[in-house]
Amino acid sequence: MAKYYYDRLKTLILPRNADVNMIIGARGLGKTYGVRKYMIEDYLKNGYCFVEVTRFREENNDVAANYFSRIVQDNIFPDYEFRTTNKIAEIRRKKTGKKENEWKTIGYFIPLSLQQQKKKSTYVNVRNICMDEIIIDNDDRYHTYLKNEFEQLAKLVDTVTRERADDTELRKPRIFLLGNACDAFNPYFQHYDVPLEPEFGLQWLGGKTCLFDYVRDDAYAEQKTKNTVSGRMLKNNDDMTAKNRFKRHDTDFIEKPHGHARLTYVFRWLRHEYGVYVDLRCGYVFVSSKYDGGTHVPYFAITRDDNKLNYLTANMAKNLIRNLTSYYALGYLRYDMVETQHAVNEMLRNFGVK
Repeated sequence: MAKYYYDRLKTLILPRNADVNMIIGARGLGKTYGVRKYMIEDYLKNGYCFVEVTRFREENNDVAANYFSRIVQDNIFPDYEFRTTNKIAEIRRKKTGKKENEWKTIGYFIPLSLQQQKKKSTYVNVRNICMDEIIIDNDDRYHTYLKNEFEQLAKLVDTVTRERADDTELRKPRIFLLGNACDAFNPYFQHYDVPLEPEFGLQWLGGKTCLFDYVRDDAYAEQKTKNTVSGRMLKNNDDMTAKNRFKRHDTDFIEKPHGHARLTYVFRWLRHEYGVYVDLRCGYVFVSSKYDGGTHVPYFAITRDDNKLNYLTANMAKNLIRNLTSYYALGYLRYDMVETQHAVNEMLRNFGVK
């Protein structure tokens, strides 16, 4: 069996019976291995199937192709054999006589980007739902979050479990969200208001609906730094790698609006509103998540989903985007907090600003 793997599920996580279990640990610590091992055990003991969620079809196919490879390599279920397609995972007891045993479905593979197409599909006896790699590295230019990703995941949970309000606790889904500590600005942390520099250990989030486990393992960090090529290559940068720490965020542009700055307009982006203040004395433009509301300034909706009554639509907001882009390029933009800076940067990236 793998020397390092996440073994806190049965002792610390499952007894607390959270709706969502978010587990953040260093790459290679064995989060994926530990959860997959548990989901197989839950099927063998209780007959519950799993769903493995990825973002896109390409990722789905890669994950499905090698899903049980480490499990089989370690031979921790010696009496069983496994096989997968791009849609399902199957298991059967190994042949003991002349008769082959029947293959049975143990799990399903679903790309989150296709969740709308899966609403009419049938998923039998699903309890465990796992999404790995929920956090995308800020340096990764090849992967992106889906629009309203957390909401899409919630819809998928409803589709695969068909959970009813009168279900008993025995049928309650168990959701596992797994990730590495690379960028604390992500839709999952935003939904549960996880701080940009969270504390290690267990904590409840979302009114005790999400159990957050930020794993610290100094022994593993030391072993990885000492005994692996990648660990030695990144020895001076081990806070974010082996030690499982999030990137520290630059605060050079973090500054709240001055007292004489004037609110000029409000814009709504991804269901959050931001006030834009102009300070003619210092020449800065401040974007703030908190503002003194009023009817004297225009309100803009950046996307159709952001539109509300009496808001100007995105077509009317072209000058707004153009002006913010200019201020950004000149270094005149200031933000009331790091989260606001990330939100504005993400918005500008969607309009082609690099």
